Amino acid sequence: MRAGSQRSILLFALFLMACAAVLFCVAFENTPLEPYRVTSTGQSEAASSAPAASALSEEKVNINTASKEELIGLNGIGEVLADRIIEYREANGGYKDVRELTNVKGIGEKLLEKLLPYVTV
Repeated sequence: MRAGSQRSILLFALFLMACAAVLFCVAFENTPLEPYRVTSTGQSEAASSAPAASALSEEKVNINTASKEELIGLNGIGEVLADRIIEYREANGGYKDVRELTNVKGIGEKLLEKLLPYVTV
């Protein structure tokens, strides 16, 4: 084969791959993503359709005893904030009041208000 025809075939193959990628994105554009949570056994499971991630269980999360995974299960808490919550807990001998969460860098009044129904000490 000539170099020109090889280049044409390569460009056509790239064009087809780009079209396939666009079609894939369009097909799954409106597919809702199911939230997942990590259970105490370390396995992930699909969450219920509760409005907040922490509402997945009926019990409140005790911020003095919660594992990193349990904290991550709270709406608005990721790995970094979970680590900071635990660091603060260990450095200060635990939380005496849930509102102490505002002493953790990254947790302000707005996030605290979202967390209050789902956390306890």
